[in-house]
Amino acid sequence: FRSLLTSLGIIIGVTSVIAVVSIVQGLSYTINAQFAGLGGNSLTIRSYTPFKKQLQGRLARLDDSDMRLISQRVDGISEITPVLFTQTGAQGAISFRSQVSYSRVVGIGSSYLDVNKFYPQQGRFFTADDDERRRLVCAVGVDVIEDLEIPGDPIGKYFRVGNEWCKIVGLMEKRGELLQAPPEFLLAMSYNPGY
Repeated sequence: FRSLLTSLGIIIGVTSVIAVVSIVQGLSYTINAQFAGLGGNSLTIRSYTPFKKQLQGRLARLDDSDMRLISQRVDGISEITPVLFTQTGAQGAISFRSQVSYSRVVGIGSSYLDVNKFYPQQGRFFTADDDERRRLVCAVGVDVIEDLEIPGDPIGKYFRVGNEWCKIVGLMEKRGELLQAPPEFLLAMSYNPGY
């Protein structure tokens, strides 16, 4: 009977060690993949306003001409994309029929896909032509579709973002993020410098 208990103890001990090592390796792989997704060769440039000037109501801004100037003057830039957030960082109201929800609304350029390696699972992403023609098109996360209870295929359907109608052209892939907010709640609209 003792040899059976000893064998059982050894089996449980070895199994526990293998399970812990496997979990740690899987977690390590996931974290490394997240850091790789941030882009070791990417750079984020943001406008900065000192707090004293913010109190005076003055805000520093980067505009489309700044983006063009950066891409012309800095060597080695393969892709550049604007990312526009709301001033307050608040979520925007979105609605489809009688359903109302709130989502992180971001204005981005068509090159966002190449910069961040984040692609639609269905439909398409907006293009440079959409940017140039100032089309109100968007790519949405899976959870946005579920929150708004959009029936059937969401591609080609219109819904409201604030006071504007927007056409869904893409459904973004579902992937959880450890280091940032999950993109499933994202509503990405085409960046339009004229708005």
